[in-house]
Formats: sequence, structure tokens, C-alpha cells
Amino acid sequence: MLKLEKNEEEKGITLIALVITIIVLLILAGVSIAMLTGQNGILTQTQRAKVETENAEEDELRKLTALEAATNLENTIYTDENNQTATIPAGFAVSKVEGENIIKDGLVIIDKNGNEFVWIPVDGINLKYEKHTYQNSEIDDTDTVTDTENGNWITQRYRKYTNWKDDGGNSESVIEYGGFYVARYEAGVPEDADFYASNEGDAYYTRDTTPSKNVTTYIPVSKRGEPVWNYISYENAKKVSNKMYEDSTSVTSSLIDGRAWDTITQWLDNSGYNVTNSREWGNYYSVSFNFYGLYAIHGQETEGGRPIIAQNYNKGNGIKAEEVYLETATGVTERNKANNIYDFAGNFFEMSTETAEVENGVYVAQRGGGFNSSDLHAGACLRLGNITPMGDFALSYRIVLYINT
Repeated sequence: MLKLEKNEEEKGITLIALVITIIVLLILAGVSIAMLTGQNGILTQTQRAKVETENAEEDELRKLTALEAATNLENTIYTDENNQTATIPAGFAVSKVEGENIIKDGLVIIDKNGNEFVWIPVDGINLKYEKHTYQNSEIDDTDTVTDTENGNWITQRYRKYTNWKDDGGNSESVIEYGGFYVARYEAGVPEDADFYASNEGDAYYTRDTTPSKNVTTYIPVSKRGEPVWNYISYENAKKVSNKMYEDSTSVTSSLIDGRAWDTITQWLDNSGYNVTNSREWGNYYSVSFNFYGLYAIHGQETEGGRPIIAQNYNKGNGIKAEEVYLETATGVTERNKANNIYDFAGNFFEMSTETAEVENGVYVAQRGGGFNSSDLHAGACLRLGNITPMGDFALSYRIVLYINT
């Protein structure tokens, strides 16, 4: 009996020890997982270091390209490995970064200041420089529909306002040179601008309404990782876009026009990108993706049906969850790249030169969706109309280049 009691006592101690051991192992496992996968975990830091290293290597190649661009004093003809050709304007050079020198995949050129543009090859057969045909209807202008008669592209029907005009574009240049260039990124805030508020570190908040200088004294940039220039009025967006290369003899810059937007959209469509439902490569309220770089999260509560405006950008990496209003700086995620053009499907809505005069103002076309878009507005081909006298928190713009004839 005594021996049995001793064995039972030993067995009881062993079970308690086993339970304690399991608990300790679970705690250690939890700590290990957190150390591996948390915001500052080993795997996260490793991925961050990998991205930073790759970006640093690419930045060096971009700087070398910019140096070469400064020595290119006349237009040249570039032929890629597929024997396709493009005209490289004076003051630019073809990017030395791998994957950016093939025309069908998006040929990237860089100027001496580091601004990047992508060639849109218009052959007049597979791709024409023309506007897409949208239906118009005398119904409420909040009714966004899929235009089944015209390639399932998405547009907002504009009630009786059918007097849309587009004062941009340069068909003569496109025909002569077989294409045009589009800014690789949404318009970025120039480093010397004083119309953003700085908080701590990499914190920015752009606003066209309260600059200490007139915003038209500044020149936008098309570079990776820059704060996006929002809150700019339509008229000022046109002015600064024209100003970007006003001293160039080889190219003319302008705010993107409707024909250019629809031509680019068709080119991406021809390349296999879904332009009518662009959830897989656009930044929308309803999608999730990984990002690394400057970002700003807008409040989930709404003011007049819109998210509360973010006050600054912060720098970091993470996963953008669904149902989060997250704007990013230019080109911070490879997911949102199509034929080497970033955020064309959606990060900020982008205005074009398409306008319509109405009884209470001017409608300006907004293209491509934005970070506050639901699935209803999740398409690169999207065209909306909005009165934008002083711009908007979710509205930016993009620049095109036409080679001078």
C-alpha cells in the first residue's frame, strides 16, 4: 500500500510537471512567433532590409541614368531586344534598371533630375490614340454603370450633360513619333515645397488652400516614394503640369487628357490587366495588400459621408487591411504596378483635362478610382465627374509628355 501511494504521488508530480512544461513551451512558441512575424519581428525586419537593399541598388542605377540623360543633347531612336523602337527625347535616357528597357512591358526613361516616364506605343492598329466611347443618359449623375455596349468600361452617367470637351492632347506628335510618354507615378510634392505641414520624421500633409507661396511656383515630380500632391485645383494642376518642361526644346508636358488616359487604359487591357475591375492592382478601400514606404491612414468615421482626413504621412511597412482608408506615397508597392506604371488603377483619383460646363459650375473628370473607393469604383477605366474648385483630399493628377514635332 505504501509503495502504491508513492507511485501515485510520483505520477501526480509528473503530470503537473508535464502541464507546466507544455504551458512554458506554448509561451515560448508565442514569443518566438511574435519575434519572427511581428511589426518589428525578425522576418519583417529581414523583408524590410531586403526591400531597402533592392531600392538602394535601383536608386544607384537611376542616378547613373540621370547622369547619362544630362549628356543626351538630341533625340535618339532606341531599339529593344524585340526590335521595337521608341524615340528618346533629348534630356532623357533609358533606365538601367532590369525590366525597364522593354517597350511592350513599359519602357522607362529618366531625366537629369530623376523624373521617370513610361512610353505608350501607339501603332494605330492594335492601339489607337483615341477616347473611349461612353454612354450618356439623362438620368441621375450618381448612377455609376457598366457600359456593356462599349467593352464593359465603367462610367458615371452625367444626366443631360453631354457637352464634355477635352482641351488636351497632341495627335500630331503621337502620329509622327508613334506614341507618347506618361508619368510613371502620380504627381509628387517637390522637396522644396512649403505648402505641406511637417510633424515628426517623414510626415507630410499637402494642402493647396493654405500655402505660404503660390503653388504654381513649384514643379511636380514623378519619382518613387514621394508624397502625392493632392488638394490642388484643376487650373493649378494644368499650370504646374505645363511648367514641368517649359524650358525643354524636345518635349511638352501637360495634365493628362482623356484620349491619353483611355489609350493607356486600352494598352493595359491589351496586356492582360483587368481595367474594369482592378482590385488586383489598385489601392481601394475594399482590398488588402502589403506596402512599404510613406503612408497615411484616414479616420474611419466620416464627415459628410467621407473619411476623416489624415494629418500626416508616416514611414513603415505592413499590411493594408480591407475597409481601411490608406493612402500611400508614389510607387510604394509593386502590387500596384502595371507595365511599369504605378497606381494607375487607384491610389488617388486623378483628374484629366475633360470638363463639362453645368449650371452650377464645371465638372472635371476624375479617373481611375481612389483609396476611398468601394468595389463600385474599382476600375482603371472609371470616369467620374465632380466639381473641384479647390481640389480634394483623395484627388491628384498625372502628367504626360509629347515629343515636339
